[in-house]
Amino acid sequence: MLNLLPRAFSKMQQTALWIDPQNALVYVDAASAKRAEDALALLRKSLGSLPVVPLAFANEPAQVLTDWILGESLPHWLTALEEAELRGSQEDSVIRCKKQPLENEEILALLQDGKKLVSKLALEWPETLSFLFNEDCTLKRLKFADPVREKNEDILKEDYTQRFDADFVLMTGILSKLTENLLDAFGGEKARLAD
Repeated sequence: MLNLLPRAFSKMQQTALWIDPQNALVYVDAASAKRAEDALALLRKSLGSLPVVPLAFANEPAQVLTDWILGESLPHWLTALEEAELRGSQEDSVIRCKKQPLENEEILALLQDGKKLVSKLALEWPETLSFLFNEDCTLKRLKFADPVREKNEDILKEDYTQRFDADFVLMTGILSKLTENLLDAFGGEKARLAD
């Protein structure tokens, strides 16, 4: 009976990974950095080796996000939504804005004075998806727009494998293009510029 106890309360977790060899990137669908690292560690163990580092942009993301709110060069394909997090030079100094116009005078004054930088910003790629972009280059709360979700409606949900394949191809195509656009907006990938 004692040897069965470790298996009695086992917990199953599922984390989706997508290896994009064309762009030399690995995408991990995980709720936390620890879960993502655990998935990569398991993949690394399975393959024997997997030298990966988090994506880093050439231009400092917090400064670019701040510039966007200040009205400078938000890419034409993006729309800033009414949600952001502003951080000061001290980690405990945080202002969270939700359902708040970011062109508010008080917010702009904090950003213009250099007292705060935008560390998180809700963005929308119209008719495609919305997401929360973090200064550590992670994306959270990805939500595909209705026109995207409806593209595979002709495939029956009962045909799970075919629907999964179609949704996966659609999703990876959009995420690949999003990553390409973000790399362009943030000045490229830091590691690639060093080569």
